[in-house]
Amino acid sequence: MTAARPSDGHPLWVRALAALVCVSLAWTPWALTWGDAFSDAAAAGQAAGASARELVPVPSTAGQSVVM
Repeated sequence: MTAARPSDGHPLWVRALAALVCVSLAWTPWALTWGDAFSDAAAAGQAAGASARELVPVPSTAGQSVVM
Protein backbone atom coordinates (compact mmCIF):
# COMPACT_ATOMS: atom_id res chain seq x y z
CA MET A 1 0.00 0.00 0.00
CA THR A 2 1.35 3.40 -0.94
CA ALA A 3 0.54 6.75 0.60
CA ALA A 4 -1.84 8.87 -1.38
CA ARG A 5 -0.59 12.13 -2.80
CA PRO A 6 -2.43 15.32 -1.77
CA SER A 7 -3.82 15.60 -5.30
CA ASP A 8 -5.44 12.15 -5.00
CA GLY A 9 -8.77 11.87 -3.22
CA HIS A 10 -9.39 14.58 -0.62
CA PRO A 11 -7.98 18.11 -0.77
CA LEU A 12 -5.06 19.05 1.46
CA TRP A 13 -7.22 21.17 3.80
CA VAL A 14 -9.42 18.14 4.52
CA ARG A 15 -6.36 16.09 5.44
CA ALA A 16 -5.08 18.89 7.67
CA LEU A 17 -8.46 19.16 9.40
CA ALA A 18 -8.55 15.40 9.97
CA ALA A 19 -5.03 15.54 11.48
CA LEU A 20 -6.07 18.41 13.76
CA VAL A 21 -9.12 16.47 14.99
CA CYS A 22 -6.98 13.39 15.67
CA VAL A 23 -4.46 15.40 17.68
CA SER A 24 -7.25 17.16 19.59
CA LEU A 25 -8.85 13.86 20.56
CA ALA A 26 -5.53 12.44 21.71
CA TRP A 27 -4.76 15.63 23.69
CA THR A 28 -8.06 15.80 25.63
CA PRO A 29 -7.17 13.43 28.53
CA TRP A 30 -3.91 15.31 29.18
CA ALA A 31 -5.65 18.66 29.10
CA LEU A 32 -8.20 17.46 31.65
CA THR A 33 -5.44 16.22 33.95
CA TRP A 34 -3.55 19.52 33.75
CA GLY A 35 -6.82 21.39 34.28
CA ASP A 36 -7.20 19.77 37.72
CA ALA A 37 -3.75 20.97 38.80
CA PHE A 38 -4.48 24.46 37.46
CA SER A 39 -7.79 24.54 39.34
CA ASP A 40 -6.06 23.51 42.58
CA ALA A 41 -3.42 26.23 42.12
CA ALA A 42 -6.11 28.83 41.45
CA ALA A 43 -7.97 27.84 44.63
CA ALA A 44 -4.73 28.13 46.64
CA GLY A 45 -4.12 31.57 45.14
CA GLN A 46 -7.61 32.71 46.05
CA ALA A 47 -7.14 31.51 49.62
CA ALA A 48 -3.81 33.36 49.87
CA GLY A 49 -5.42 36.52 48.49
CA ALA A 50 -8.29 36.31 50.97
CA SER A 51 -5.91 35.96 53.93
CA ALA A 52 -3.73 38.82 52.67
CA ARG A 53 -6.80 41.02 52.28
CA GLU A 54 -7.59 40.54 55.96
CA LEU A 55 -4.02 41.25 57.11
CA VAL A 56 -3.03 44.20 54.90
CA PRO A 57 -4.75 47.52 55.55
CA VAL A 58 -6.18 49.09 52.45
CA PRO A 59 -6.02 52.89 52.09
CA SER A 60 -9.33 54.69 51.82
CA THR A 61 -10.34 58.18 50.78
CA ALA A 62 -11.96 60.89 52.87
CA GLY A 63 -12.87 63.82 50.69
CA GLN A 64 -9.67 64.99 48.95
CA SER A 65 -7.24 63.05 51.18
CA VAL A 66 -6.11 59.44 51.41
CA VAL A 67 -6.38 57.79 54.82
CA MET A 68 -3.85 55.06 55.60
